[in-house]
Amino acid sequence: MNLNEAVIKELLSRVTPSKDLIDKELNESLYDLKRADESLIKKDYKWSIVKSYYAMFHCVRALMFKNGYKDRKHAGVVIFLEEFEKQGIIDSSIINDYKAALSAREGADYRYTYNESIASNIIQIAKEFINKIRRLV
Repeated sequence: MNLNEAVIKELLSRVTPSKDLIDKELNESLYDLKRADESLIKKDYKWSIVKSYYAMFHCVRALMFKNGYKDRKHAGVVIFLEEFEKQGIIDSSIINDYKAALSAREGADYRYTYNESIASNIIQIAKEFINKIRRLV
């Protein structure tokens, strides 16, 4: 599915690029990443996973806002990333990392599947992901 189809299916919407929204999303991303680290230290592995995912999510939203898009559903974020991969802007590892974090977050939230190993791995993925995406913003 391309971006136009995602807009039609209401997974994404078009917006006017906004520096304020981009900055807000980048700040939220850093806030969530910091909370993920703090939660890992406190052995709150579930929250660490959740916050790591949202750190990535907000970072992608900044990129989306820069390019005139806003997600309406989490699936829209994946479609946006896949389109950027098709265009050669990002590589498939970014999509794989995002999907891994999303899956870990869903596992922690809905299946109560979380531990130190998963949390540590997802934080590391989030840090690398955010560094890559911020270069595009």
